Amino acid sequence: MNNMVTNRANSNTYYNYTDLNRVEGAVREVADMLTAEGYYVTVTVKTNWSRTIRPTENQMNRYIGNILLIERQFVPAEGVTLPKSMRGLNYIGANNIEKFLAGIPEMVSGMTANYRRCNTFNCGRR
Repeated sequence: MNNMVTNRANSNTYYNYTDLNRVEGAVREVADMLTAEGYYVTVTVKTNWSRTIRPTENQMNRYIGNILLIERQFVPAEGVTLPKSMRGLNYIGANNIEKFLAGIPEMVSGMTANYRRCNTFNCGRR
């Protein structure tokens, strides 16, 4: 998983193209991981943001929509409130997006470690 940044301390730490690329890459990794475990999450990501690209409202709606899709399809964000739109995104919302995505691999690992695959003798049993 990409190195997530979850420690923005104030509103002077603005979201920029590196944040967009990092989070979009993490969204792709998480969606692939969930799909491999039977949660079919289809996302559309863009990972080539740069200083010269000005995001459109539609692109930002897609961006946050991917994150909310993962939340709805897999697990509620435990103790982390995700922003429902990019309007008024603050450092707390930015931190929560990355905390949520960073925690999913561990949750999936814990979930799948307790069960055997269905191609084994004791399908689904511990």
